[in-house]
Amino acid sequence: MKLAQTLTPDNENKTIYMVKSSFGNIEIRQSGRQSWLLVNGIVQTAIENSRPYRSLLPHNYVMLLPLNYDDEPKSILELGGGGLFINRYLSHSRPDIKVTSVDCCAEVIDSVKTYFPASANLTIVESDAIDYLEHLIVKNSTFDWVIVDIFIGDSNTLATAQRSIFAKINQCLNQFGWLVINILDTSEQTIEQLN
Repeated sequence: MKLAQTLTPDNENKTIYMVKSSFGNIEIRQSGRQSWLLVNGIVQTAIENSRPYRSLLPHNYVMLLPLNYDDEPKSILELGGGGLFINRYLSHSRPDIKVTSVDCCAEVIDSVKTYFPASANLTIVESDAIDYLEHLIVKNSTFDWVIVDIFIGDSNTLATAQRSIFAKINQCLNQFGWLVINILDTSEQTIEQLN
């Protein structure tokens, strides 16, 4: 992830949208070939603007590695949708997988739907991740994969500091499902918190 955090849009990319939100400064940068989402100057999503809308960030492919080692999932819940890379990429490369992305920031959702390519038919829910998990538990809804990619700028304390989220995720994950977590801090202390 360190490599991904050092990537920045090149001079070809121009800021086409910027707004101050309760989560910080949201910026969309674009060129004819790429779209970037930054929060507080930190890259959250960077994609190619043509099908299948591949990510420019290498960690995204690591998050999709279970596709190579297990049965293809029928359903994926992504907590922390950001620029909706996983949702967009899979809707074009593996359209039989139903992806639901959850993001709590209306400004991020609106800007991505407006300025990123192929966003119209993606399933995105505006909600706090824990609130949405509780909603799913009440409905007895489960998924083959749950991806936790919750960041505000370069912070993802929700994913590592709140153990209660994992109990809720477990209730929403099918018996032999995959839990994929994107973390920046790979220190022993953080890894221990996740165990």
